Amino acid sequence: MKKIKKLSTTDQVLHSLRSSVYNGILQEGQEITQEGIANLLGVSRMPVREAFQVLDREGLINIQSNRRVVVNGLRTEDIEVHYEIRAFLEGMASERACDSPEHFDELQSIHNKIKYSEGDSYVELNEAFHAFIWKASNSARLYSLLSDLWNGLQPQFPDFVDFQVEKSIKEHEQIVQAILNQNKQAAREHAQNHVLRTKEDFLSNINSNPQN
Repeated sequence: MKKIKKLSTTDQVLHSLRSSVYNGILQEGQEITQEGIANLLGVSRMPVREAFQVLDREGLINIQSNRRVVVNGLRTEDIEVHYEIRAFLEGMASERACDSPEHFDELQSIHNKIKYSEGDSYVELNEAFHAFIWKASNSARLYSLLSDLWNGLQPQFPDFVDFQVEKSIKEHEQIVQAILNQNKQAAREHAQNHVLRTKEDFLSNINSNPQN
């Protein structure tokens, strides 16, 4: 039995706004307001204000000097840079995890659970798999950076997740085996390739389903 995640109101607003941008509900060039979003989501303006600040840093929206807030949408260049940074850091975390044999059994256990997961269960276990490698890197800074990147752009469209599962499990297997064998170069390369392959699939999905 696992602990229940309790998301703050700000986190819930962030999730809703990110999903709306990814799904095309909020479109590029559209102007949004704190009051309008707060009324739409049934929350106060404070969590919306905080969410806007995060999304502005991520580049999904633009808070202009006159306080107008305009949706930037998903730009290919931003997606590519995001995944390339994440690939580098995931590779570093996987390499460092090779020096943490005390975590190997649990890493293998999480991977085994993913093999038999589906739907929402896969999404949660996939996040747990990556987060555990970040933890095994024994670097609080790496963990923080990768958590921010994961939350900033981790698509969970049902159709995208569905065709990811089989490929991801195979790639996870390569990462796990490299870490268990303490092969740092292989661990780094497999982790980087996994993230970069996800990037290509994500871009392909966005381009073929612009209103996904």
